[in-house]
Amino acid sequence: LVKSIKHPKHRVKLAICGKYTDLNDSYASLIEAINHAAANLNAKVEIEFVETTDFEEKKTTPREKLGKKDAIIVPIGFG
Repeated sequence: LVKSIKHPKHRVKLAICGKYTDLNDSYASLIEAINHAAANLNAKVEIEFVETTDFEEKKTTPREKLGKKDAIIVPIGFG
């Protein structure tokens, strides 16, 4: 397990999309779950947080932010 964490065979670019992405603690349990799954799969996950309000405010487009990602997660939100 330690070997697969230190020297992963695979790399995955992942976007986590939501509000309040500046507060990484909001997604702490999700990040830990992703890291544990990645270690089990001999992978390293490069996580980028994407603020979805930027799409609403036309600061960027989904294609610009998400186009080169291998996976996208949109966690459940409240409000």
